[in-house]
Amino acid sequence: MSESAGSDGLSWRNADYFENVIALDYKIETTEFKITNVHISTAIPKHAGVLSLVHRVLLQVKFQSRSTAKHVSYIVKERIDSDEDHESTGSYCTFAKEIELYTQILPGFEKLWSTENVKFGPRVLKVTMTPFRVIVMEDLKSAGFRTKKSRTGFKTVECEKVLEKLAKFHAASVQYFERKGSFSDQFESGVLNDKTIKAHEVYYTPLFESFFQMLEELKYHPKIVQALQPLKGKVYATTCNLFRLDPTKFNVLNHGDLRMTNIHIREYDKLFLNYQTSFFGSPSFDLIYFLTMSTSFCTRIDRFDHLIDHYYKHLKAGLQKLGVMTAIPTQRQLRDDLAAHGFLMCLKSIEALAVTLEMPKLELDMKLFRSTGPEGAEFRRNLYANVQFEKTLERLVMFMWKRASVAELQHPKKMASTENGTVNEQPPKLPAWLNEAFFEDIFVNQHRLAPGKFKVVINSIIPTGGAGENYTSSLYRANVDAICDDGSTNTLAVIIKAIITMPEMKSFSVFAREKHVYEETLPAMEQLWAETGETIRFGPRCWKTVEGDTDIIVLDDLGIEGYSVANRQKGVGMEHAQVLLSKLAKFHAAGAVLYRKNGPATPLYDCMLIDPAGKSFMEQYYKVIKPVFFGILSSTPEDERYKSKMEKSMENDFEKTTAALSFDDSDFVALCHADMWTNNHMYSYHKSGTPKDALLIDYQGPFYGSPVSDLFYYIISSPSLELKSTRFDEMIQYYHSQLAEALKKLAYPGTIPSLRDIHIDMLKRGYFGMQCLYGILPVVLADKSENANMDGFFGESEENQKFRRDVYNNPLYYKHLKPLLKLFDSRGLLDFE
Repeated sequence: MSESAGSDGLSWRNADYFENVIALDYKIETTEFKITNVHISTAIPKHAGVLSLVHRVLLQVKFQSRSTAKHVSYIVKERIDSDEDHESTGSYCTFAKEIELYTQILPGFEKLWSTENVKFGPRVLKVTMTPFRVIVMEDLKSAGFRTKKSRTGFKTVECEKVLEKLAKFHAASVQYFERKGSFSDQFESGVLNDKTIKAHEVYYTPLFESFFQMLEELKYHPKIVQALQPLKGKVYATTCNLFRLDPTKFNVLNHGDLRMTNIHIREYDKLFLNYQTSFFGSPSFDLIYFLTMSTSFCTRIDRFDHLIDHYYKHLKAGLQKLGVMTAIPTQRQLRDDLAAHGFLMCLKSIEALAVTLEMPKLELDMKLFRSTGPEGAEFRRNLYANVQFEKTLERLVMFMWKRASVAELQHPKKMASTENGTVNEQPPKLPAWLNEAFFEDIFVNQHRLAPGKFKVVINSIIPTGGAGENYTSSLYRANVDAICDDGSTNTLAVIIKAIITMPEMKSFSVFAREKHVYEETLPAMEQLWAETGETIRFGPRCWKTVEGDTDIIVLDDLGIEGYSVANRQKGVGMEHAQVLLSKLAKFHAAGAVLYRKNGPATPLYDCMLIDPAGKSFMEQYYKVIKPVFFGILSSTPEDERYKSKMEKSMENDFEKTTAALSFDDSDFVALCHADMWTNNHMYSYHKSGTPKDALLIDYQGPFYGSPVSDLFYYIISSPSLELKSTRFDEMIQYYHSQLAEALKKLAYPGTIPSLRDIHIDMLKRGYFGMQCLYGILPVVLADKSENANMDGFFGESEENQKFRRDVYNNPLYYKHLKPLLKLFDSRGLLDFE
């Protein structure tokens, strides 16, 4: 909007109001210029500053010293809180507090650091408290500053720079406190305010209920759920109690709201904004808040200790440089303080982290946020259903649990600190070969470092995946540094895949097959697409392979790039399915072109399920699962009918499997992935939360054959129940459209299959689809279990047999199975006598 000149004294939206702003900013008299136009726009959406509106004001100014008009921009922060907001915020979040900080405290802090020209925030040029409340400050965007999008989070180097500035801010507050004797009374409390416990508990109770329900639905460890149970109705009071000021401890002025939107960055500098919730107290508040709210997914978990150490190093240096008289805390004391206040990480995960990661289409409505009605519950369910929040939480909850942040008073093994300040946790048991020497040649190959000219430092190695998430491999996520002789540091983030040693795995050559895929086939496929001008990526890069008693493959950690796995029990919707099917079609097309032009790349790509080594494996597999599968088909007459058909169809199953997976020269042949369940696809996302890209992982079983085997495997195992049972053919049609387009683009030298050809092939090879119903789907939908491995499926112990019964008697599996059996039966895909 544009505003004309003139003023009635009741509004700031006019040229007259900004005359003394220009005069102060340019150090000139008001007679030396004229403001000819005022344009006001929204600088930050309301949900990013709930109690204030933030405007960008663009002034057109005609200076006497210039022949042409100049455009000058400022930021105006306008307080617009209601009576209801006052009730919930009490005295902790005041405009007067922020004005004092901008006009008195920050200039005082900056004066202490004047020799280094340190700045902590924007310059304030005008303040008005009545009849309206606004702060006019410099527009940092004009000075080259920017904010980073919440969904990405700061990476390690960026976090280090923020923490360096925060350490200077905290150090200055200690010196300022010593010189002034105290901060004003309005800094006695921040967000955690005893005076507003009643109002805030009403707000947090429905949030916590929804959060708690989500943990139960996602089947988090019972100990975690049980530990949180007693906090219902008092989660805010619990956190307030932790952050009551203890004058005997080391205290600083906390910023109070270090989310990403309040941190403006430029190449060599960081500035903080929005000081409305600042308070005097433990520095753990700012540290935990920032590391929970503003760091990238992997940085938050893998680099937590490093970042705390980095902050401490700069805090200590800052306190020493400013010559404070206050006793400087030891590293151990800081870590103990963090452990004592760690529950804040849980509180911020329940509320602010979800808001920070929310989908833009979900407008933040504070009344719905705190509503106890069904509309409030639905709003919070949508908020917590955000894919990125769920994936962040998946690792964060366990991380908080290990550090006594979840129900910290009830954690059985609280974190303690050693004399030198390091954390004394029980580390996960790692294989002996997973040491510093293991990573040396990876740094040489990936970072082109000279051998012998660097030292490997392991930051973290964490077992990942968990029981029930991978049946044939142990996975480790590693974050490792190479400290070079010249002082530089290179960081490596990888997944180490140790293939479980079983005779069947060796006889199937799974390691050799996967090694060939990563080193030969995927590069050839991606090059084929590159020649068309399209950059396509099918999976992570491979950096190292080791064959021995334990076969090892080292791959890119795709999580660092923002990729994550969908929830296998919920399944994915059509948006995810289309992204995946498009990538799968391109994969099949590239494999088909290479096969047609060059013939088989290697005998390794013969189908392992129908070779002689596979026969005994499959016969044993059918032997142990048939009894438990047929045991669940007895609830209804319809079940009995399906059971009768399938018992007959599953006779001579190996021969029928061979027929379903064999091909001849008349068939359309591609390289099939062969293990297309949810945990073998990783998605990246747009800012809106919609899927952007999909990559395939776990290439242990690829074989040449009809691509419909991958289609059966994927559609039965990975989409949501609603999608697979009502839009099965729609997914086939979409896949075919993508396949035909890809084959044309790659100049496939054969006949491109029609949609009718694909459907006929699915009928022809439907026996494999039926096998996916009883052999793949129950495993995908199974609850997590320590017995979720090959021994659990093939073993004869009572524990193994119970595991198989639990897998097949899972109500979720039966819920998926019923409509799929009906669909298959209607197509004759249960009739293979």
